[in-house]
Amino acid sequence: MKFTREQALLLGLTPQETTILEAIATCTRLGTPANFTTLAKRTKLARSSVTLILERLKKRGWVVSSTQGKRLRWDLASSERLTRILERLAGSQYTDAFVFSGSGCGDYLRLKCGTYGDVIIHRGQDQLCTVYEKIANSKRNTRIQALQPLRQLQALAKKIPPELNLEINERIVKNEQIIDGIIPRDYYHHLVKEMSKTMLKSFEGRSTEMHLLEDIKNPDEVEYHIVDNRLYIINWEDELALETSIPGIVSLKKYYFELQKQHTRHVDQHQLIKRLLEQE
Repeated sequence: MKFTREQALLLGLTPQETTILEAIATCTRLGTPANFTTLAKRTKLARSSVTLILERLKKRGWVVSSTQGKRLRWDLASSERLTRILERLAGSQYTDAFVFSGSGCGDYLRLKCGTYGDVIIHRGQDQLCTVYEKIANSKRNTRIQALQPLRQLQALAKKIPPELNLEINERIVKNEQIIDGIIPRDYYHHLVKEMSKTMLKSFEGRSTEMHLLEDIKNPDEVEYHIVDNRLYIINWEDELALETSIPGIVSLKKYYFELQKQHTRHVDQHQLIKRLLEQE
């Protein structure tokens, strides 16, 4: 198993998570038990980091553990499941790498995956702002499934012009789009801290169904938006975004989104915003 950076991002995996998964796959191929010591040595990561990453991957269903003597052994949760995911992503019978034909230049590259759809790679702050505008300009009454970790909110606040952010919120309200969102605890407090109360106030007119993650340690490193049959994955820290219409990828992320909602608590966004705005 070998992931490119773009593949890992599409699957919601961090570079370190990808390294761990690849190391487990290598151990399996060589017939070597994948325990903490072996994985730390092979990945050159601290044992404590390996432990945290494995627990995170286990929570999300990528790996399973079993006892071997006095040690824990780690394996990929299901090689068949992973193969099916990669097959759907690549649109082929079997592959360990995507095969695309593409065109474009500079900070924009469009990749065609046969008859299955396309992947567009955006690089740089301007291109990411364009992606946000595209989402905001979706047709009227569109339901948008979205997840935004705190680290992406913090990075966004430093890179997107405040006036553009306000304009995007106004478009979302005007188009009466419905935001079906998953956010971490204290999200709105951080919104005020990283941006302003003016920005918070611009959320008042939104039609929303907001869900708070009970565990503040959100396993996702990037934010994503699902609009109709198109997926947008955005990383403000690295100034990289991917959008795709490939059905296998979009449906996979929709399924993952609904799974995450099972670990959330529904909240009244308007009441939360009202209380925060009333505070000194």
